[in-house]
Amino acid sequence: MSYDVELIRSDFPILDRRVGEYPLAYLDSANTSQKPQVVIDALVDHYERHNANVARAMHMLGAEASEAYEGGREKVAAFIGADRADEVVFTKNASEALNLAAHTLGATLKPGDEVVISVMEHHSNIVPWQLLCARTGATLRWFDITDDGRLDLAKAQAENLINDNTRIVSLTWVSNVLGTVNPIAEIAAQAHAVGAVMVVDGSQAVPQLTTSVADLGADLVAFTGHKMVGPTGVGALWGRYDLLAELPPYQGGGEMIEIVEMERSTYAAPPHRFEAGTPPIAQAVGLGAAVDYLTDLGMDAIAQHEHELTAYALDKLTSIDGVVILGPTEAVERGSAISFNIAGVHPHDVMQVLDSRGVAIRGGHHCARPLHKRLGHQSSTRASRARSMAPSASREARRSSTTSTRRGGNRWAARVAPAFRARRTVNQKRLPSPRTLSTPASPPIRRARWEVIARPSPVPPKRRVVEASACSKGLKRRARASGSMPMPVSTISKRSFTPASSSLWTRARSSTMPLSVNLTALPR
Repeated sequence: MSYDVELIRSDFPILDRRVGEYPLAYLDSANTSQKPQVVIDALVDHYERHNANVARAMHMLGAEASEAYEGGREKVAAFIGADRADEVVFTKNASEALNLAAHTLGATLKPGDEVVISVMEHHSNIVPWQLLCARTGATLRWFDITDDGRLDLAKAQAENLINDNTRIVSLTWVSNVLGTVNPIAEIAAQAHAVGAVMVVDGSQAVPQLTTSVADLGADLVAFTGHKMVGPTGVGALWGRYDLLAELPPYQGGGEMIEIVEMERSTYAAPPHRFEAGTPPIAQAVGLGAAVDYLTDLGMDAIAQHEHELTAYALDKLTSIDGVVILGPTEAVERGSAISFNIAGVHPHDVMQVLDSRGVAIRGGHHCARPLHKRLGHQSSTRASRARSMAPSASREARRSSTTSTRRGGNRWAARVAPAFRARRTVNQKRLPSPRTLSTPASPPIRRARWEVIARPSPVPPKRRVVEASACSKGLKRRARASGSMPMPVSTISKRSFTPASSSLWTRARSSTMPLSVNLTALPR
């Protein structure tokens, strides 16, 4: 089964953007995927026509919102092959789903019990279990990996890693760094043989692989909407219903209760037991639209296309002198994320140079610092795809055509987008000549507001310093220490188009490009 790549690319309005003279090539889908127009339209339609709280308001809008929210749950359940919709618990992301699993499963843990993870896990599948073990006195153990980036099953067997003391095994299905596809069904069978619960982080797998939770053999599976062309702010935890019914509540509040009295409370049945307060209603609706979109494309076709692209990319990268691939170098039992390093060039510099040419990739440790330490790398460059996010010649040729058709909700974009583009400000970035170099006095990367109203903004009396996340601290520290890095200075020219009918508004776009690019490796 195959599909029309060019037609599908036209479903994603953000891919019409350009970075200066270059078309946008988005290769950071393992971080977050872009959204098709049908998902955007679903969100807009909900807020414009059906917005209300769920399960509380008995009026028409409340009924419509409740039906749409539960409809999203039913679509997600069908998408992953769940037996029933009430096995799907909505969360705000996969991290919250894994924290929910750790908190509830840990209610009965005690000293002497063991929790097993792996060294290739995302921080979201490490830290919750560390906190659980610290709270209960249980012991945290983990799978090591082989030199080619796969779970070292032989070493685990020799160490009797999964044993009678094991209570929980939590593993990623597909590594967000290595792309490795782990043998979940095999390990789940080992876990069940000793009475342990099998938890799976499916964040990188569910968007690209045909998923059947029954065949996977897991007891709980966490995944997130924003990596599967859905909205941010919504994720899910699937669990066997009998297990969910035994677990205690995760948070207290509205909707998760059955009866509340001053002396005690009783709790609702799953999944509502784990959905305290107002849930991500519009986001669940948007996720349902994303599931419909992926189902329409066919997950088998997506998996095949990703396999072909991954094989091509690995072949080209391994042919370049100085490039080291982290993880499997062949597209066998492998996802689409490819992490690599170039000898003598820091990943942040690779990222900045490619960004100046319209290619969006990620540089850093990708919230998997223990894995990079195990491999002997401080960080890496990662290219990841969802469907087809790179530009093509045929797409560029079609850019000037006004007769092209789009799928579903993108018919709206075909009509309206040209008028919208006519009134927005256009940024044009120009690369300098090689002799135009400067030494920056400030960090090389700045983020500015994308859209502002053309009127003065009040200056706040105080500026609050916000602590950066662990995933970004390394980049910021390196940026502040890079005062000696020579970098080309980019220029940005602005052309504003404001129709007479919208004279009160000026759409302005501002961005500050890197002031310099270091083409040599920084000290490690």
